[in-house]
Amino acid sequence: MPSESAEAEAERAAEEAKRAEQEQERQVQRALDRIKRAESKRTQLVPEPSEEQQTSTSTTDAAGGGGGRCVRVLVRLPSGGQLVRRFRVSDPLEHVFDYVESDVDTVSSLAIDDGSSYRLMMNYPKKTFTRDIALDQGLTFESAGLVGRQEALFLQMINHDEGEVEVGG
Repeated sequence: MPSESAEAEAERAAEEAKRAEQEQERQVQRALDRIKRAESKRTQLVPEPSEEQQTSTSTTDAAGGGGGRCVRVLVRLPSGGQLVRRFRVSDPLEHVFDYVESDVDTVSSLAIDDGSSYRLMMNYPKKTFTRDIALDQGLTFESAGLVGRQEALFLQMINHDEGEVEVGG
């Protein structure tokens, strides 16, 4: 009977190796898909307002609406890195999510599949933004209260499997 148990053990080991190989292939494919999505999003990004646009419209905006005024948004990543970009205060808040998801290094290192896998948080005043909230409420940078010359947001990953927020990165 030892040969039967050895055969069964060899069969189990072969099955386990096959499952591990398939899982590795799935992970590689997901990583490639993330990169493709990020590159696609990058091509669809709204152009960043130039510094000239910001300074030339700031005097006219003081008298009237804030349509051309810009805010420099700094997104701090769990790894300690950061993403920085200017947006018009009249732009939809969704644009900052598009920007985060267009950065190949960020989506690769944090395994960001879509906007539901993370949230952006502001320390003071304490606010939390998700892509769904931004879309559902039609938030702009201005209506979200992101109107300073520079605003800092912290990217926090959401672990959906455990229903908890992952701290750090």
